[in-house]
Amino acid sequence: MSRRKATLLIIGLLVVLVFGFSTVPANGVALGNGVVPEGFTPIYTVEDLNSIRDNPYGQYILMNDIDLSGYDWEPIVGVLPSGERVPFAGVLDGNGHKIKNLKVNKPGGMNVGLFEEIERNNQSASVKDLILENVNVTGGVEVGGLVGLNRGKIENVKVIGIIKGDKYVGGIAGTNVGFISGCNIAGTISGNDFVSEISGSGSPKAIENCSSTAVINGKTGSLTGGVETYMTFDGADEAYEFWYNVKNDKAEIYMYTGNKENVVIPSHIDGYPVIEVQGFTGNQSIKSVTIPNTVERLVNAFDNCGNLEKVVVPETVKLVKYSFGSVSGTGVKEVVFLGMDTEIEQSIGDDVLIKCKAGSKAHQYALKFNRKYVLIP
Repeated sequence: MSRRKATLLIIGLLVVLVFGFSTVPANGVALGNGVVPEGFTPIYTVEDLNSIRDNPYGQYILMNDIDLSGYDWEPIVGVLPSGERVPFAGVLDGNGHKIKNLKVNKPGGMNVGLFEEIERNNQSASVKDLILENVNVTGGVEVGGLVGLNRGKIENVKVIGIIKGDKYVGGIAGTNVGFISGCNIAGTISGNDFVSEISGSGSPKAIENCSSTAVINGKTGSLTGGVETYMTFDGADEAYEFWYNVKNDKAEIYMYTGNKENVVIPSHIDGYPVIEVQGFTGNQSIKSVTIPNTVERLVNAFDNCGNLEKVVVPETVKLVKYSFGSVSGTGVKEVVFLGMDTEIEQSIGDDVLIKCKAGSKAHQYALKFNRKYVLIP
């Protein structure tokens, strides 16, 4: 072998020893323990993971396992410079790595998990290829191993451990109104109402190819194993959508996601009578609503619906709570109570006109709190 060839061979061996056998992709940067795709921020430590809060719109990738032993974890939620709290709306690629020994202890808390909430407006928000090992998560409402409330995309996530809550408790998410696929759950999931392996509430149509060996302790509250049902009604021009629970063979609408101007709430969904309506608060599209005679409760229903002129409350409704609030005239203009026995809890907006029958509970409310009212036959 010539001296020149020997020299080149030695140089080649040194390059291999120093840089290893990794290759640098065209759009990535090779690091000591993996490749960071272009545009992604690498996560190596607990501090790196915690810093997601500073930029909830970023793209992140785990470069090794993370051990949270000894930490009382606060669910990740973005905090903007203004102090506003916003959900995670970026990307977390677990890269096949583990986050181990996650402990969240927030009894009575809402939206509890590794994340508080994933995605509100950004359809690209996602978490994928992640293992949560030996989790111990305790919360109140909307409790999941990964996230309390998911509106984004969760793919190929495995959760192993103990998850406990009161209502809407799931192995991956407490409530899912996004998309979950290819996930696996093992361990114990416990709660009092709406408890399920993948998501305590949400759409079963948005959960695919998931599996579980978890033990479930608690009432599912529906025929779909604790997962709520999603239904779309097609209108003449565009679809309007209701999300609802089925509990004790009765439907409770908890969210409206459409943008119809004239909404007719169905009296039955999949054969179940609709007895409670929530979820229109702040909707600026709706101008009129028809409430069926099956409804018994309006809870957090129509606060601050600025273009809603009038709501007629059927006599079947026995409770109205947090449903007709108005801030500086931004709510419903007029509410007509047809029944004598409708209880009103919490305030109806000062500038809302109440129409009611003499001697009714609505009349008594108007007199007690000095609200504008007109008596009807």
